[in-house]
Parts: sequence; C-alpha cells; structure tokens
Amino acid sequence: MKRAWYVLAALFLYFVFLSPNSNSRASAAEEMEKSWADFFALQLEPHEVGYMCLGAYSNVVVRVGGKTLLFDPASMIPKELEVMGSHKVDFVVYTHDHGDHFDKTTAVSLFRQFSPHVIAEKNVVNQLTGAIPQGKLHLAHSEQPIILGDVRIDPLKGKHIGPIILFKIEVNGISIVHAGDSSYVPLKTLGSNIAFVPTGYPSPTCSPKKAFKMVADLKPRFAIPFHGSEREHKKFVTLVNKKLPDTRVIVSPPYDPQKLTVQ
Repeated sequence: MKRAWYVLAALFLYFVFLSPNSNSRASAAEEMEKSWADFFALQLEPHEVGYMCLGAYSNVVVRVGGKTLLFDPASMIPKELEVMGSHKVDFVVYTHDHGDHFDKTTAVSLFRQFSPHVIAEKNVVNQLTGAIPQGKLHLAHSEQPIILGDVRIDPLKGKHIGPIILFKIEVNGISIVHAGDSSYVPLKTLGSNIAFVPTGYPSPTCSPKKAFKMVADLKPRFAIPFHGSEREHKKFVTLVNKKLPDTRVIVSPPYDPQKLTVQ
C-alpha cells in the first residue's frame, strides 16, 4: 500500500506520546532512544558521514568531521531533546520559517541545551533575535559564505512560497547540500558529495523531476530524497538510476541511522 513518510513520522509520534496503550508508548519511546543512541555511537572515519532523517519533511541530523549539524529541526518534542542527552550539536541550520521546518520553542530549547551556532534565513533570524545571542545567530545571505572555524557555509536563494535558502556546508573536505523544500534552482556552481533533495508532498514547489534536476547539477556521490511521498521518492529513484549511474540514491525511513563512505 502506498503511503507517505509523513504518515510514518506522525504515527511514530502518536504511539510515543498519545496512544492510550502504555506498552506501545513505552516501546516506541525505547525505539526512538535507541535510534539516537545508535546515531551518536556511529564510529566515523574522516572520510565518513553519519546521518539520520528525523521525520517526514526536511528534518535531518548529520555528523561529519567531528561536527554535528541539525537541519530544519521543526517541532522536536521534549522527550526527543531528552534522549539526545549530553551529546553535542554544533550547528542548527534553518532554510525558512514554515512550521514543518522551524519552531521557535524548539530552536530556543536546542540552544539552551547545546549552545550551537544557528544559521538561518532572515524571517527565522528575526524571530530568534533576542532569544539567541548575537554571536551565535547568523543571518544567511544568498551567495555570501559564512565561515565558522573549519566549517564553510554557502547559502543560495531558493524558490518556494515565501523566502527560502538552500545550504551547502563543507566540513573536513566533505560537502553536503540541503535543499529544504525549494523548487529547482541552478546548482551547478555548488557541487557536493551528498545531496538532500525534496521530491514533493506536501510542498507545492517540489517534484521528483525538480529534485532530479538539482542532483543532475550537483552530481553528488549520494542523493537522499526527503519531503515527499513514497510514490514521489520512487519516481526520483527511477530518474537518477536511469540517467545518473554514478550517483547512489538512498531512501531513508525516519530514525534510521546511516553511515556513508564519501571519499
């Protein structure tokens, strides 16, 4: 039966926190805790990247070059922040302020727990000004690099309902592009080892063909579809496998830690 990843994520959260069956809640909570523990336990060589999709949209956590990055962490519930425990988060990146990508309460909670650098589009920055110190809150201007230590962040204006910024982040010689849920914009100047691209639902600006065009520009070693239905992901996989044989597509369910060898 066809189903969207957002249904999986919604059901996951339901069984953790809302289900009247206490055994189901306990089991799902244990699964989430195990997923986070397994993610942070990944042993990564300098040429390896760990990642985990956190839900149905563009919410992703990445470990690379000794850094942990959260992309578009929308409404992370208190239990999820709790199970992240004492692990570190170095960067939190927001493409735009839509509710499936950004939640102020979650952003402030993440900052209080981890004190990361927060890099975001203007509307997000406006909402977080005063809640996050100036030295930790960074406005992403299109085509104006942000360099923080050994991390380089290249923002690029995308296309969506309202402002959106795409990001290329380079750490330890490994580059990752996160496209939020933008429509296609030319990305040939970026290039990347790994590309997270949106295939569609519920965004009106995304589609498997537009995601394919992004990947065709970037020519990454790995392409990871998100923000789309299972049907849309399958269409994207077919396009890439047919026309870009050097790019491997990985469709990742929520809360399934993955490790990639990049170089």
